Amino acid sequence: MLNFVSSPHVNGLDLAALHETVEGIKEDPNLAKAQFNVTTRWAGQVRSESVVDGFTLGGERYERQHRILADEPCELLGTDSAPNPQELLMAAFNACIMVGYVANASLKGIRLDSVEIRTRGTLDLRGFLGLSDQVAGGYEAID
Repeated sequence: MLNFVSSPHVNGLDLAALHETVEGIKEDPNLAKAQFNVTTRWAGQVRSESVVDGFTLGGERYERQHRILADEPCELLGTDSAPNPQELLMAAFNACIMVGYVANASLKGIRLDSVEIRTRGTLDLRGFLGLSDQVAGGYEAID
């Protein structure tokens, strides 16, 4: 069910700030340029640690610190200490779509009661392990 509202906040977003951002980008397209950086290091076995150290928006650098851990389940030789890279990929994909969906609904004054995105991907480990030239090394499709 869609609920149309007129409020300074829709779906938790400050509409004045959101409109200000939109108008600023309309006036100066350079403000729309966003660059994100992630550095990933091997952490032993099949674990890795990625560090987000900031981003650039409209030519201005913003510092921040976030760690993202990845591991494989025990059945794939990991210790199951964190989501695996495929799960992180799907989570990032879903989160990216969610941000766009919520921001655009908010700009239209549509209050959302709930939103859920489910993603599933199947891959054939023969491609990943280089066991078959007939099998792709990644996903053929993500649903």
